[in-house]
Amino acid sequence: MVENGKNAHLFLGSLYRAGDEAEPGPGSYLESLPHGPINLWTDESTQPNFENMGDFYFAARDPIFFFHHSNIDRLWSVWETLGGSRTVFTDPDWLDTDILFYNEYALLVRVKIRDCLDTRKLGMRIEKLPCGPEISEFAGSFVNVPHKQMDGKKTKTTCVRSE
Repeated sequence: MVENGKNAHLFLGSLYRAGDEAEPGPGSYLESLPHGPINLWTDESTQPNFENMGDFYFAARDPIFFFHHSNIDRLWSVWETLGGSRTVFTDPDWLDTDILFYNEYALLVRVKIRDCLDTRKLGMRIEKLPCGPEISEFAGSFVNVPHKQMDGKKTKTTCVRSE
């Protein structure tokens, strides 16, 4: 999934501007799987509107929210290190888009997308481990969960582990 996105558009999705067609769809490998479906699979049937992580006002109340989105950040970090001809967004209209939210003190915070692209600036350190099919394996069908598994004489680990 991560390797299939040769440019930021395929990994994160396409730009969406005022006047574009409504409901353009996920537009990326990451949004299609695993990000979007896991948000929707966490619906809360005890709530009157069946809220889930796809509902912005309700999302962070779900215990899996922070684990899930930390993994999305980890996948972005992996994508950035794959090398090759991968290209990132350079469009200032996208990079300078403001995201508004309230912090834990109920104060309005304004952040630009460009300020969120480097996980180190967000206070995250993602450990790099040797990677490749001969030394690693993934748990689950499409969600990478850190784990170790003994395979006879050889120990296999995930490619990247976040702290």
